[in-house]
Amino acid sequence: MAFKLGIEVYGEEKPELTDFICPYCNKGILIFDTKLCVIEQYEHSKKKQDRKRKQDREGYWGEIYDYEASIGGVLKCNYDYCNEVVSFCGDIHGEIYDDETPPIDVKYIEFKYIYPPPPPLLCDKPINFMRIHEKYPEAIKELLKESFSLYWSHEDSCVNKLRIVVEIVVEFLLDALKIPKEKNLSLHNRINKLEEGKHLNIKEYLLAIKWIGNEGSHAKTLGKDREEKKAVNAAYEILNKVLELVYYDEKLLEQAKEINKNKGYKKTKFDGF
Repeated sequence: MAFKLGIEVYGEEKPELTDFICPYCNKGILIFDTKLCVIEQYEHSKKKQDRKRKQDREGYWGEIYDYEASIGGVLKCNYDYCNEVVSFCGDIHGEIYDDETPPIDVKYIEFKYIYPPPPPLLCDKPINFMRIHEKYPEAIKELLKESFSLYWSHEDSCVNKLRIVVEIVVEFLLDALKIPKEKNLSLHNRINKLEEGKHLNIKEYLLAIKWIGNEGSHAKTLGKDREEKKAVNAAYEILNKVLELVYYDEKLLEQAKEINKNKGYKKTKFDGF
């Protein structure tokens, strides 16, 4: 599972495809173009660059970035019937290879914030991302959109939104499968009640998201930077599977209708997911 939060620009500057889907049309891919950006090198980077040049003159080759800079601008959708833009800000880490003729400038652009936020990518497969299907309940759609925005700025709050989605899904499953509910039952115990409906896979999925959500509820539990992103990415990938099984696949809905028709579970043929 790999979330690509940036792109590498090698040599000649030209428009580059990112790994982000356009949040407006959900069809096009966002394109990065330096012509649509403002780049400003950090002062501490300029000083470091001066030290690097001095070290190179003295025969010492240290692993120091040639420059670090702040970048801001817009990413543009490549779908002809959309062409919308989204704003972004981030950092650049770059190196200039002076031993090449002409010198080659290689820079890695890391996106820190994008708005409106594109759907998060899932796995390491290209164009595999968290879709918001029309069949999802409105409450879940809104929570997912809120989580997308928080993904770029506050991972803990982001996974808390996903935990609320789990609450909604569990209530739907318990009702649809006619599993008796008890008052004041914790989310963990409500998820475990899905065993009565033999939905063991969904139960495991939901528990995993719940645990990550619990981590997000406690300050500094998720970890720092990329580790936080990995936790959130895992929650998104698992939740994507759950939502498609429950609301989009229609397998579960058909099962619920059969249970209702038979006025019970015992007469219903079902192997579970």
